[in-house]
Amino acid sequence: MKKIFFLTILLVESSVCFGQIRFHHLINKNTITSYGFDLVSGGSSVDLCVTRKGIVSVSGGKINVDIWRILDQTTCPNGIDRSTAIGSGLQIVDRRNTYGQPTRVLVLPFSAINLGVNTLPFRIRQKVTVDETGATIPATGTSAFQLAFNVGYTYGFSQITTRAITNWSATIGGYFGPSTADLKKETVKHPSLWTTNQTNATLTYGFNLILARNNFGLVFAYGFEKALGMNKEEWVYNGKPYFGFGINTNFLR
Repeated sequence: MKKIFFLTILLVESSVCFGQIRFHHLINKNTITSYGFDLVSGGSSVDLCVTRKGIVSVSGGKINVDIWRILDQTTCPNGIDRSTAIGSGLQIVDRRNTYGQPTRVLVLPFSAINLGVNTLPFRIRQKVTVDETGATIPATGTSAFQLAFNVGYTYGFSQITTRAITNWSATIGGYFGPSTADLKKETVKHPSLWTTNQTNATLTYGFNLILARNNFGLVFAYGFEKALGMNKEEWVYNGKPYFGFGINTNFLR
């Protein structure tokens, strides 16, 4: 049942989670031409003079470029600067001229601030000591419900062709959210006095790294948990660090 529950959470997450703030590619004319492409506007080649922030997208076999608002005073003769009129469209064009030539792939870096949720159902707990006897509980793997809000900074690169874009990225950030803890003889400080098992809510928080390809990411975390409610102080893992692993199913939307 727990596996089904975790899968349900992941499916819900895929429909509601990650959004991006200040997402942009770094667009440089020299980089574009080095991969065998050209930057054009209205069918004519144009320059940028400096690296610009913008968003690159693919639609209908065309690579479109949307440059952010230009605030600096840099002038770019026969190119793109703050005085350039919008309307003719800005595109990246593959220079190949026959179908016998291989499809070219353009690689552009990007970054973004990510806000969203993740799941960390699998955790590795460190070795702990039971107060009553001095016995130790060895390091062990556990599973529990967890749904956390996270915020982080994303670095990555896009592989772009006239057909599609593939994004590869790494996100570093922090997270916090609710989870659960099972209090039973095997996980309490005074097992000889424990008579009834219970499940407590916990608050979990820490740092995570997300490695992603398009909409699928692996989450690696280092975090802590604080138990809430009755007998919370009895839980042997209360406030102890753990390593967590999870799956993010909605990255780079």
